Amino acid sequence: MKLLKFAAVAVLFSIAVSAQGTVEKSIFNVQIGSHPLSVNHELGLGNQFALRTEFSTGLTAYWTLYDSGYAITPIINLEPRWYYNIKKRDNKGKRTHNNSASFVGLASRYVSNEVLLGGLPDYYTIPNAFSFIPKWGIRRSIDSSNFNYEVGIGIGYFFYPDQDARKYSSKREGTALDVHLRLGYTIK
Repeated sequence: MKLLKFAAVAVLFSIAVSAQGTVEKSIFNVQIGSHPLSVNHELGLGNQFALRTEFSTGLTAYWTLYDSGYAITPIINLEPRWYYNIKKRDNKGKRTHNNSASFVGLASRYVSNEVLLGGLPDYYTIPNAFSFIPKWGIRRSIDSSNFNYEVGIGIGYFFYPDQDARKYSSKREGTALDVHLRLGYTIK
């Protein structure tokens, strides 16, 4: 919990002391990777800051001796990002097209238990979950095109809001790990 409080203070402090940079005012992205499909929007909030809103899908697979299958569930993510080296990249003549820079963010994520595609047997259930994960990552455009890649990692906190969450896990809360690698296309 101390890590979560520290991350929140760090993000708020960094927003307050922002310097000049070149974050795009508004970009839409379609990405594939660690989540099968992600559609997101980054809204510029200043020179180095953007607010990323994202709808993605999560893949859950199960298998037993007698049965196997999968389910695709919706995930909603809200993440303020600080592209801390975008001005430095611009000053060195490096590309900053479509927010190509390193970033620090705080991912606030909701994973729904609704199944969009696939199916689960009665004995297998996906719980609703919330997580708050401070992250570090890089985002780069490929050449001067609208194709991009993104890599990120973070450790944070998750919890299950449902009262009967103990049937899903021995804990209702714990440590969450977020590692992602995504390839995408930016639509302006």
